[in-house]
Amino acid sequence: MKKDAFVSFKKAPKAVVRLHLEGGKASPAPPVGPALSQHKVKNLMQFCKDFNAATQGSPAGIKFPVDIFIFDGGEVSFKVLKMTASDLIKQKAGIEKGGSKAGRDKHAGSVTHKDLVEIAEFKFSDLNTLSIEGAVKIIAGSARSMNIDIVE
Repeated sequence: MKKDAFVSFKKAPKAVVRLHLEGGKASPAPPVGPALSQHKVKNLMQFCKDFNAATQGSPAGIKFPVDIFIFDGGEVSFKVLKMTASDLIKQKAGIEKGGSKAGRDKHAGSVTHKDLVEIAEFKFSDLNTLSIEGAVKIIAGSARSMNIDIVE
């Protein structure tokens, strides 16, 4: 997690939980309920309503990483991050699932270098790099690990 995630808070959170939740479909059932109730969050349902409102217009079946900041007294704040790189790569390649064994399975699909640059520019703020070239390398590594070919 990047250091600047805590800049906007008056007090530092006592816990940070990262979950991958489907847009518009959060409920107090697992995984949300157990993950937050162990930190004594007061109002799980309010978090679910707020998250669902924030991700209302998202495509069906897409999971979003969400950082949940838990403060003393059970108060909650959250930040919805951009779609995962693997979901973006699968969309560009037009496939539903990448290869399960990197380098061993048959190739699952292909993406162009231009597609990788578009994904890297979209995800740049979530990646741990200072340049677009570094971001493209990160996204290319994710594509290779999914057995997706990179064509020029």
